[in-house]
Amino acid sequence: QTMASVQTVVADPLVLAVWPPAGQPLRFSASSFSLYEDDGNSNEFETGAFTRTVLTANHTGSGAKTGGSTVLTVAAPTGAGFAGAPDARALVVHFRGLAKLANPASLNVSLNGAQVLPGSAGCAAPCWYAVAEAAHTVVLPAGAVVVEVGRRATGAPTVVGFGW
Repeated sequence: QTMASVQTVVADPLVLAVWPPAGQPLRFSASSFSLYEDDGNSNEFETGAFTRTVLTANHTGSGAKTGGSTVLTVAAPTGAGFAGAPDARALVVHFRGLAKLANPASLNVSLNGAQVLPGSAGCAAPCWYAVAEAAHTVVLPAGAVVVEVGRRATGAPTVVGFGW
């Protein structure tokens, strides 16, 4: 969802784009991002009415073309919260840069340690599917893999594992 204004809009689903490292040897093994959210409408953030969610990607292996894995952790939000903060929201992960994979069926995807089975676009979450050609509704290049995590409580961490 593209947001023209940040006022009172909470991203649902929260769509995350993850690019596995392309180089050999890996130039980095971990990356992180902090998602800050508040009501987008008031100054209540000045008194602590906000949340911050840390997202961390840990990479192992030798890169997107030759094999490896990525574990994406979406931590439970911290902070006092704000009016309109979601108790739950859908999570969709786009793993990109995998167009050179010889066999997408060899991918291994997990959610909180449990295997996620492959499906196709529109599959019932949790599921995953490879993008055969660029999608028009969302900017997704061919070779991307979409993991539909589904609606999850925001008060607990979510861990998506991805191996190729």
